[in-house]
Amino acid sequence: MSGKTGSATDVSGRGVRWLIGHVRKGSRSYVFVSCVIGPRELEANAAIDLAARSLRDAQVL
Repeated sequence: MSGKTGSATDVSGRGVRWLIGHVRKGSRSYVFVSCVIGPRELEANAAIDLAARSLRDAQVL
């Protein structure tokens, strides 16, 4: 697994967190994007947590 995180504040002042990356499981490769928008104080790992939960639910991790 590898990924790149990012964060910003949008024009309305909301916090934006994202993670893009790919996972290899056996002979398969998966590309994913996770983006979370919320209050300015949004948890720094919000997009990482969402991606991990979603990839586990999909049985990729």
